[in-house]
Amino acid sequence: MSLVDRLARFWSEARGSRTPQPPISHDPSGPEHDSAETLPPLSDETQPPVWHAGPITGVNLVIRYRDSAGATSERQITCRRLEHYSSGPVLHAWCALRRQPRVFKISRIAAAIDSATGEVFESGQALLDAFAVDLVSTGRFQFGLPPRIFADFHAALVVLAFIARSDGHWHELEEEAIQRFATAFWLRLDVMSDLDLQAVAFHVRRLSPDAESLWASVSRCAANPRIALLLERYLAEVIDADGIHHPQEAWWANEIATALHEAA
Repeated sequence: MSLVDRLARFWSEARGSRTPQPPISHDPSGPEHDSAETLPPLSDETQPPVWHAGPITGVNLVIRYRDSAGATSERQITCRRLEHYSSGPVLHAWCALRRQPRVFKISRIAAAIDSATGEVFESGQALLDAFAVDLVSTGRFQFGLPPRIFADFHAALVVLAFIARSDGHWHELEEEAIQRFATAFWLRLDVMSDLDLQAVAFHVRRLSPDAESLWASVSRCAANPRIALLLERYLAEVIDADGIHHPQEAWWANEIATALHEAA
């Protein structure tokens, strides 16, 4: 099977899958119908996404949003990507309230809470400042890495977080395995900046990727043979970490590892 065929099969199996989201302390609420501005453009859902993973990909948030009609809502979302339109920056995400993709204008996000860590962003602009990649310097969650290397590193974290959550549980031993991956990444790529494992753990806990986030991340990792080989090794470490081989995580790890191996 060619790499293209393998990735096409992988997407057909992955489409629509989601890892369990971190719990929230209140129920989502909103108007009966969403305004047109939140509806994403029509796309061919049988084809893999064409966008690239970014720092906010897979991040789980609770947002307070006010739409163009003045209706307010509170939603748990899984972020996919930030985009800049002529009318301003927007956040593409999966909305748990509607169980569909939605697009949220950054200027209309009144506040956001990281549902895994409890961190509060007091405005949409604060969220944008935290997760937008600065192509000149290093941003808040870039761990001192240049933008391209950080994008590769974050993509690998998304893949490992998907595996760790795919059995419905988040175990501290799986988190420790992901920290070992971070250490190996620093060594393999000769990263000069200091590695803050606590910051990496904090960042990984905020991730609960969906299939689109997983696909964008696997595709990025598969394009770099060194990262693909390293990630393939640590998929097994994450599965072994808690001593339980759940069929769901084993299936996903095998599919991801095969795609990475054929790309390497």
